[in-house]
Amino acid sequence: AAIAGRVRERTRDEWATLFAATDACVAPVLSLVEARDHPHNRARQSFVKSGGLGRPAPAPRFSQNPRTLAAAPAAGDRQPAGILTRFGLSEEEIGALAKAGVIGR
Repeated sequence: AAIAGRVRERTRDEWATLFAATDACVAPVLSLVEARDHPHNRARQSFVKSGGLGRPAPAPRFSQNPRTLAAAPAAGDRQPAGILTRFGLSEEEIGALAKAGVIGR
């Protein structure tokens, strides 16, 4: 609790600036967009475009194997029911999950 209170005294960026000049192993937690745009990740090509979406690149990378990604799912398949259908769940099972509030429809 004492540490959490102390951390709340500054913003993430203020803490990053404070620790930037030290030898401490401290790094900010980045959003997916921030991680994609971070200079280190850009230099390592850690994210790739696939189907118009920025996605983490496959890892590990080997020199003799090309990096390939499966196509992004169609818009309808991005909904919970579409995804669960692809994993083999029946309409009844998906309906039960929706009724229990586990997924939205």
